[in-house]
Amino acid sequence: MKHLLLTYLFSASCILTFSQFSEKGETKYYYLEDNPNQLFAIDTGLKNFEEYNFDHQDDWEYFNLGIIGSAQQKLSFNWNNKKGFKDGSVFFNNYKLSLEKLRRFKTTKLPYSEFSYLVGSRFEQIIKLTHSQNVKNRFRFAIDLYGMSSAGSFAENQRTRNVGLSFYSIYASKNNRYHLATDFSYSTLKTKEIGGIIEDVLIEQFIPKTFHTEQLEDALTKQKTLELALKNSYGFGFFKIDSINDTTIVKKFFPVFMIKHKIATDITRNSFLSKSKNDSLYLNDFYQYNDSTFNKLAYHNITNRFSIEYLGTKNTDSITYRNIRAEFALQHNNLEIWNNNFEKTSNNLMIDLDISSNNMSKSNFKYRFNTYYVFTGINKNDLHVKASVGYDLQKIGIMNASFMYENIRPTWVETFYHSNSVNWNNEDFENKQIFQANFIYQLKKYKLKIETNFSLLEQYIYFDKNSSPIQSNAKITYWNASIKKDTKWKIWHWNNFIGFQTTNHQEILPLPKLFLKTSLYAEFRMFKSNLLLNTGLDLRYNTAFKAKSWNPVIAQFYNQDERTMNYTPVVDVFVNARIKTVRIYLKLNYANEGLFVNNYYKALNYPSNGRTFSFGGSWRFFE
Repeated sequence: MKHLLLTYLFSASCILTFSQFSEKGETKYYYLEDNPNQLFAIDTGLKNFEEYNFDHQDDWEYFNLGIIGSAQQKLSFNWNNKKGFKDGSVFFNNYKLSLEKLRRFKTTKLPYSEFSYLVGSRFEQIIKLTHSQNVKNRFRFAIDLYGMSSAGSFAENQRTRNVGLSFYSIYASKNNRYHLATDFSYSTLKTKEIGGIIEDVLIEQFIPKTFHTEQLEDALTKQKTLELALKNSYGFGFFKIDSINDTTIVKKFFPVFMIKHKIATDITRNSFLSKSKNDSLYLNDFYQYNDSTFNKLAYHNITNRFSIEYLGTKNTDSITYRNIRAEFALQHNNLEIWNNNFEKTSNNLMIDLDISSNNMSKSNFKYRFNTYYVFTGINKNDLHVKASVGYDLQKIGIMNASFMYENIRPTWVETFYHSNSVNWNNEDFENKQIFQANFIYQLKKYKLKIETNFSLLEQYIYFDKNSSPIQSNAKITYWNASIKKDTKWKIWHWNNFIGFQTTNHQEILPLPKLFLKTSLYAEFRMFKSNLLLNTGLDLRYNTAFKAKSWNPVIAQFYNQDERTMNYTPVVDVFVNARIKTVRIYLKLNYANEGLFVNNYYKALNYPSNGRTFSFGGSWRFFE
């Protein structure tokens, strides 16, 4: 209680301190390395501001194992699109910082900073700090700090901790032809694994967590990732007069072609360790019959990438842009992989072609084509082809369609596992194949979005009830359709998402047929419009399905036929507020606990965290 009181006092002092800064010269946009011309607005509104939980997304959401920071499984079919080597460990990725997620800010003359903090009644804490600065338009940098911790309601020893740091810097020469960039990202995650609880009494009555027996006594999952990239680029193009004053003519450089080189390193270390002999019943065949059960997978990936990019710039009386950008790349990856007592070295060599529309051309027609092929190495013969087209019909709406085909090698954990007990070597597994089609229609005026997805899977690999990888010969079809609609009437807002999905092999792809969420709230201003207030409730519900179970030894979800999981509607109540650059929220999670049932299981033997309270805030400031 003392901890919560001190936190609230600290938060209040931060509000008084940071709200004094002006929004003049405010940084409004950021971009990602994948497409520097596509700008994303920094969220400054109150819509969904209370959604601190990493499970909650704009569309299909995730289930965790009861608390934030624990392994997640998505409620719709999810395909791993990572290029090249895949270790197969993806179920903690939402919590981690990475170079792929690194936001590059369009910082103006004033620095941009943001600080946010959350505290919850179940020892939940999330802290984030971002700072970005532009030094005389020659040097830009930004840093992100992130920390998270949580504990379970129904398990005494359930804990998660996560710390992350990311950084980028971009130096430009005086004539702007040459750029030198450095990217860095580090994440470390620790999860105290409990294997779920043994007593199955949550539906009938509430029992304090000290009365529940956990299936693992002393088990810990650790995942660490360090990424570092050094990038050089040199532009070929032309200069144009940008401005003239009494004494100086200022010229600006416009690149037409860019020659680029990147050297990067990615060091990943994943491990599981159980130090109790009493865990043998739960670990089953994975128990190693000694003082401990462990699994360690580490790899070091060194990337060398050379590319040439065409930017579509035209040298005319006024600068114009063709509606095309193109990049061709040659990439080499050296891989060193260690899995317990097994070691492997590989060298991937691949080509990569990317052709897309140019956002600078302001055309209503958008398109993108990307393909890569791996010639040698552990991912030899991997092939990826993806094409997308879109057109802005103005008042009629925006339509987008995309198609993807992949023929790729299985992930590491699907292919190899080496220990003192369980072993598998599936080098004879065939390449996995997927064909995906997607169609999206948006009518922004009415805040309407309709989306359909279709997937055809061949040689698909899943983990059976014994946590063994199985390659299916079946042709698996999957489709989903969703509608997202936001409605406003005076101060009232009603936002809805409803999704349907089905597959011809539910025993391989167990998923709920229906998922819906709705948010009803009022948004209005008070105190001479200085305070923006947003208050209401969120409701989520999905139909019953055989949710996958979790194997912490190999960090994989596997199919189970023990129980069909029944779910209950979950209602959250919230209040959001904004004063200038300060936003705060109060939220009661699972406010309706006890109305239908006392609690429910998210995954087999993993109950939700029950009714919890959280408080958080975010402060942006400039100096």
